[in-house]
Amino acid sequence: TFPTATSISTPNYTLKINGCDHTHFSKMTLSRNGNDDYARVIDIGNNSDSVVFRNCVIKNTRNSGYNNTTTLVYSPYTANGSDSLTFIANRFENGQNAIFRDNNFNSNLLVLENNTFYNQYSITLLLNSQNRLKMYNNTLINNLVNAGNNGLSITNGIGNFEINRNKFLGFILDAITVNNSSFSGGN
Repeated sequence: TFPTATSISTPNYTLKINGCDHTHFSKMTLSRNGNDDYARVIDIGNNSDSVVFRNCVIKNTRNSGYNNTTTLVYSPYTANGSDSLTFIANRFENGQNAIFRDNNFNSNLLVLENNTFYNQYSITLLLNSQNRLKMYNNTLINNLVNAGNNGLSITNGIGNFEINRNKFLGFILDAITVNNSSFSGGN
């Protein structure tokens, strides 16, 4: 657990992955505590490839914030993107978003398998310009009554998208929203 640093305008993180390849995290708890904005848990960027999280708990004690400032896993647009991010059998708790990914089509393959996403304030999985998604056997639960929330939001998605055997429970707005996307289908 990493305490939230006092910041009113600068993002900060428990874990920042910057230009790292073939990095694996297993059986860990990565969390933030406190009530300040700009407290993300994980930042992945700068051409970080083949990053895997398996059997981890990723959580924040505050799930509301400004824009995406308390997102659990943040992977912003960079010129080179981040390729092959994999999350298997993790628990995501209390973020503005569980995963925010803005890729401008430079990033490939996001794998989400057997994860539980619990009580994200805004959009649980917010994917902009994602190229390839494999999403199997996940459970997305939201019991927050005051949040305007969605389960999965894909905007400008392209390529092979496979979304199978997932559960979406308790969402006030849409469980799945897809905008301006062109998929080639899955295997």
